[in-house]
Amino acid sequence: MIESIDNRLYIIGKPPEPTRSVLRDLFVRLAQEAGGTPNPEPRLTIQAIYGLHLAEVVQERVETVVRDLPPIHVRASGLIAFALRTPHQRLVIPVEKTPALRYIYQVIAEEVESLGVPTQPFDLETWQPHMTAVEGDWEDAEAVARQLAPQVPEIQFLIDRLWMSVLRAPGTWMELGIWPLRGRLPDEHPDRGT
Repeated sequence: MIESIDNRLYIIGKPPEPTRSVLRDLFVRLAQEAGGTPNPEPRLTIQAIYGLHLAEVVQERVETVVRDLPPIHVRASGLIAFALRTPHQRLVIPVEKTPALRYIYQVIAEEVESLGVPTQPFDLETWQPHMTAVEGDWEDAEAVARQLAPQVPEIQFLIDRLWMSVLRAPGTWMELGIWPLRGRLPDEHPDRGT
C-alpha cells in the first residue's frame, strides 16, 4: 500500500536544471529573511487528486491524457501569501495561468473525475498555479510577501515531463510515475504551438 500524509496524488511539473538549483537557492534566501522553512523541491502542482486508493487506475488514465501533450512553458514572478492550510502559511511565486496550463489542468480533472475521484476544489477561475517558496507562521504574511517580492526575478522554464507523486512526509516526495510531454495541443486550442 502507498503511504501518504494527506491521502492525495499530485501531478507535478519540475523546472529543469539549472533553474531548479537557482530556485532552491532563492527559496533558502527568502526563508532566511522571512524566518520560515524553504521548500526543498521546486515544483508546480498541476493537479491534486483525492484518490490514493485508486493510484494505479488514476495513473493509467492520466497517462492517456498527458502522453500526447506538448511541453509547458512556465512564466512566474512576484511573491504572495497563500494561506490555504492553517496554521501553516506559505509564500508562493504565482505562475501565469496560460491557455496551455489551463488546458492540462482541466483535461486531467475531467479524466480523473470521470472515475468518480475528486480533484482540487478550484475551478479554472479560482485556481492559482504557483510554486511554494517558503512555509512559516507569520503575524502578517502579506506584509512579508510584499517586502520580499522585489527579490524574486521573473522566472521562465519549460516543463517537458510530468510526475505523479505522493507526499510521504513534510518535504519528502515519492514518485509513482513519469510521463514525457512530446505531443501538441489540439488544433482547436488557442495556445496550440506555443
